[in-house]
Amino acid sequence: MQQRTFLLFIALAFGASSCTSVPKLVCKHWKVEEVNVNSKSSSLSAEQLRSIQYQLKNEFDFRFYPDSIYMVIKGYDTTYGNWYLSANKKQLISSVGGEEQTSEILKINKKEFTFHPLKDFGSINFIRCIPATTTK
Repeated sequence: MQQRTFLLFIALAFGASSCTSVPKLVCKHWKVEEVNVNSKSSSLSAEQLRSIQYQLKNEFDFRFYPDSIYMVIKGYDTTYGNWYLSANKKQLISSVGGEEQTSEILKINKKEFTFHPLKDFGSINFIRCIPATTTK
């Protein structure tokens, strides 16, 4: 269950709806460049936080498509889900198996996508992503 929640969180980080304006900016292949954590307010140990940072930056591949489908690839495992924007286009909502997760969009443009997860991983201040330059 914890790994599924983690994968859902990962997928949430990159979700949006059909590809126009803000959604168009999200519809691409992103990789995590920076994970900023607040270890003081976290219920996770320092080792767990380092593990999450490492996994997000080095082990996952994320692809988001205009048809509101996303893929999260970790090694030989692939998770599929649906994603869309809130009505005001300031939050991303993703769904895997009926579970929804929400993140606040802090910054998005062609070169950067920065967001803050709103639940489950309260120890993460923000995640900054850049377009992936290679495919796996």
